[in-house]
Amino acid sequence: MAVQDQTRAWLKRASDLLPAWRRIEQGFERFGEVVAGDRVRVAVTGLSRSGKTVFVTCMGHHLERGQGLPFLNAVADRRFMGAKVVTRLPRGVPAFPFRAHQAALAGEHPHWPAPSTDLSLLRMDLRFRPRSRLKRGLAEGRNLVVDIIDYPGEWLIDLPLLHQAYADWAAVTLARMQAPLYRLWMRPFLDALSSAPIEVLGRAYVHGLAACRDARLSLLQPGRALTPTALDVPLEAMVFCPVPPGHRFEAVFRERFQAYLERWVRPFKEHVVDSVDRQVVLVDVLESLNRGPDHFDDTRAALAMILEAFNYGRGAWWQRMLAPKVERLVFCATKADHVANSQHANLKLLLQDMVDDAARRVSLDAIPVETLAVASLRATDTVRTDHDGQRLSCVRGVLVESGQERIVFPGEVPPTMPRGDEWDDQRFDFRRFAPRRLDLGKPKEVNGAGHGHIRLDQVLEAVLGDRLT
Repeated sequence: MAVQDQTRAWLKRASDLLPAWRRIEQGFERFGEVVAGDRVRVAVTGLSRSGKTVFVTCMGHHLERGQGLPFLNAVADRRFMGAKVVTRLPRGVPAFPFRAHQAALAGEHPHWPAPSTDLSLLRMDLRFRPRSRLKRGLAEGRNLVVDIIDYPGEWLIDLPLLHQAYADWAAVTLARMQAPLYRLWMRPFLDALSSAPIEVLGRAYVHGLAACRDARLSLLQPGRALTPTALDVPLEAMVFCPVPPGHRFEAVFRERFQAYLERWVRPFKEHVVDSVDRQVVLVDVLESLNRGPDHFDDTRAALAMILEAFNYGRGAWWQRMLAPKVERLVFCATKADHVANSQHANLKLLLQDMVDDAARRVSLDAIPVETLAVASLRATDTVRTDHDGQRLSCVRGVLVESGQERIVFPGEVPPTMPRGDEWDDQRFDFRRFAPRRLDLGKPKEVNGAGHGHIRLDQVLEAVLGDRLT
């Protein structure tokens, strides 16, 4: 018996040391990358349905072509020699379905690709000529490998769980679910709390989370319950629900809570989130305006959670090897083409207002931060029309709801969050447009500025520009 106890103790100590050993291995791997300066990891971050899949696809599409990016300095200076998709990836890392998504957007009847349901990687090898004569003398060209990491937005909301006990999480979550914004969708679960069997209670909770997601709410945990195709265990075995103290299932859900953190959330944090060098945060600001003040606040709170999960700052090469930090950050208000060009400045200001408090809390002063209004694939044109003697800036495109091309006046975007009676029911009604066909040929100039996107090149310059010199 003593031998068995000693063996268990030894195995436990070995298992406790394993994460530390893996971090050491990752440190040596990053050592070579940092010294060579030939790799950068970019996380495309955002809440569910913020446009991540299309953004990653178009980012890869334009880098591969190397054209239509006038504000990417390496392209403007004619130093960009080309890029290719790398198909050989680390074992166990799924490839981002780049060609499939590209085909969906470039087909005869283009359509928005399905959202991500699992972690995936788009690795691209960029070739460029250095700007300095010294570097050009050492080599005709240099390579930069860019890892673009994509994952479901729902996973990000799980990261704060690492700093919570089950009882604290349950109390906060129950209070949120009983608030008017969530209660409408979570009522079947709340009604089942007192007497339903555990399987029924779990299903009611997951169905309520899915309904909340469909209503574009964001503070939904556990997030992986909403992407079950990524799981290798039955959904019922990993779902934990918030229950009050003393509930008959409290012990079961507490155990599932801890198992969930160790099996999925902590590895995601350590192996993905903590390895990121650069970050792009996508926000669908227009949808938040459409949904009203409570939804707007819900989105702001979720963004704050996301930012607090990442480490920001600069450091020496040896610090980057041992503890990588996000060195550059870009906030993007997506779907900027859904409003007139004249509204882009306000869209940018409104996004700055949304993230300002959270940005101050995570001390972003030490790193370059950009805020841009973007469209990774332009779906509309801005047109001017006359209405009741007024000259209005409108957008023209194919509406998702009807499949018909229409000219729409989308209204004005406020530069700051609306207050009180400024939230008028008729004020915000930004429409959804179908994608235009992604051009696989050479980019064409339309009135001198048509590249099929809005400011995607500025995002790339903000994220990668310093590494393409």
